[in-house]
Amino acid sequence: MELHLPKSIIKFFWTIFPIIFIIRGYDNIFKGWELQNSPFNELEDFGTLLFVLGISFSESELITEFI
Repeated sequence: MELHLPKSIIKFFWTIFPIIFIIRGYDNIFKGWELQNSPFNELEDFGTLLFVLGISFSESELITEFI
């Protein structure tokens, strides 16, 4: 299923989305998953970081659409 936003909402979406993404990303990286404690010397650690950023992206998208 593909979601299409009305054209009138697209400008609002791209104005608000980056702000929410930065806030959610910061919250997930430093508070939720505590990735600052990871040494990032293995590929698995970078995979975890990409996973957390993907989750933050999805959460931000849903929050912005609900707003």
